[in-house]
Amino acid sequence: TLKDVDKEAPIMMYCTGGIRCVKTGAYLVQELGFRNVGRLEGGIINYAKYVKGKGQPSLFKGRNYVFDNRMGENITPDVLAQC
Repeated sequence: TLKDVDKEAPIMMYCTGGIRCVKTGAYLVQELGFRNVGRLEGGIINYAKYVKGKGQPSLFKGRNYVFDNRMGENITPDVLAQC
């Protein structure tokens, strides 16, 4: 649980598009008192566009699941697990 985590410990979050991390980050800071909370701005969607535009390899492997009619977007061809 987070009750044993140092309030100064760095916490880095990422999510699909970024909005859940904004909300969760606010909760961690305002309600739980953490002071070193960061997030990947724009989420994996923005990150994938960025590295593709720069011609860089992605550190995120596999498929990014999204909550619209696309259902998922391949970031890399890696398959990490199957359901």
